[in-house]
Amino acid sequence: MKQYNNNHIIAGLIRNLFLLILAVSTISCGKDFLNSRPEGTIAIEGIDYSKSENIFLSVSAAYASMRTNNAYGIGYLACFEIASEDADKGSEPGDSPLIDEIDKWAFTSSNDIFNQLWTGYYSIVDAASFAVDEMPKYEAAQMNEENKLYARQCSGEAKVIRAFAYFSLVRLFGYINLPLRSDLTALERAALPQVTPAEVYAQIKKDLNEAIDVLPQAYGKGWDGRINRYTALGIKAKVHLYLNELDSAALCAGMLISSGKYSLLPSFRDEFRSVGENSRESVFELQYSMLGKTTGEAALPNDPYAFLQGPRGNTPSNMQGWGLCSPSLSLRNFFASRGETIRAEVTFMKTDTIFEGSFIKRGKDCPEYYNGKVFSPPDENTWSFNGYSRDYNIRLLRYADILLIYAEALVRGGTDINGASSADAALNTVRRRALLNDTVTTLQTVLDERRAELALEEDRFFDLVRQGNAGTVLGLDAKFSSSGGFQGYYPIPVKQMQLNTNLVQNINYR
Repeated sequence: MKQYNNNHIIAGLIRNLFLLILAVSTISCGKDFLNSRPEGTIAIEGIDYSKSENIFLSVSAAYASMRTNNAYGIGYLACFEIASEDADKGSEPGDSPLIDEIDKWAFTSSNDIFNQLWTGYYSIVDAASFAVDEMPKYEAAQMNEENKLYARQCSGEAKVIRAFAYFSLVRLFGYINLPLRSDLTALERAALPQVTPAEVYAQIKKDLNEAIDVLPQAYGKGWDGRINRYTALGIKAKVHLYLNELDSAALCAGMLISSGKYSLLPSFRDEFRSVGENSRESVFELQYSMLGKTTGEAALPNDPYAFLQGPRGNTPSNMQGWGLCSPSLSLRNFFASRGETIRAEVTFMKTDTIFEGSFIKRGKDCPEYYNGKVFSPPDENTWSFNGYSRDYNIRLLRYADILLIYAEALVRGGTDINGASSADAALNTVRRRALLNDTVTTLQTVLDERRAELALEEDRFFDLVRQGNAGTVLGLDAKFSSSGGFQGYYPIPVKQMQLNTNLVQNINYR
């Protein structure tokens, strides 16, 4: 049974306080919309910056801004996973037509899922930028060096949150803008120029570098899930891999490996169950909790991500979800061709069978398989109605990913000047947990291992894009053959282009 420590409760209360403050601020600004603060920021009059207990409040609000359906719900599943060949829309045939458009690559820029993602990640940027802007005020008002340092560390935490949101935005849309100040009016925001992906990545690396300089290696008991120095290094390793900066990717990943603070759990299954939350395999994990309650306000930080993937048409009510993101036949055949057993048993939840002690019924016109990684047993689904997996922590970056980043960077010619490990050792560490034999490390064996290990964890589509294979594997080059093939980005939402006339639409997405 999932345990609820004081940090879960405190985080939930702070989040609800944040939502209340935001609601009041929004109402008070309604008469002057053009001068309203950006969504996701907090306007607090008369806050006492000398009180050290207030330092973390705006950072907590930045974390809370990540726990939304716009950022990590339907759009996240659709554009990061269902768009690939590894997952189908799922659910029932006529359900969720906007997701179906993305699954079939038959969308336009007016598909509202793109606008949800844009506003969701920019809300995170806004909340994180507000926290960054607040920290110098706290630092100046503190009377001892320990509290001043803590303010700088909290600033680093917020910068990592902002960098990660920008990392999502630049992969999705490429040519975006950079509202780094939290006090922009709506008019100023709408006038921001569009910048290139290279400029976005430069800002991402700047935020991560500044965070690495100040963040602690770890936090004390009761602060599970907080971003630390290694979180920033892990994200930076992935960013460098996307940019083909292989030496830097290997160096950053190697620093995590040599730290000795992370390792794979012995059981692949445990990594995705409550026992594996915030484990030694977790580098970055988005925290969710129903705070041990069975009923209550909808504003509690419950998780749409896992519920959306729960088995549709199952019984009882707390053992069913929306049925989205069903593992495809292509993915299942890929697993079978490799002789996968351990990872297949966890990843593929087959209906009309017993899965980890629970009978999973196949609903009428519903998929035969669901994502077993987000499975939650009945005794953990305490919510009175549709409570399936509402406590599930989203694994945003796992140590297995770090090992595979390291192996890929080295096999593609990168060098780790510290020599933390070898490509063979990193790759085969991941394979051994899956009870697979050691293999010779080539680029293809690493990429295949990424597909198997990280299946249905929202990596596959952008792995194809960064490798330059999305157009071929997904048949997109043929769709765009008259205009130069698939360019790698989704369309900028039409609503955003109406708000900001400086935005120029991406090409070759229809």
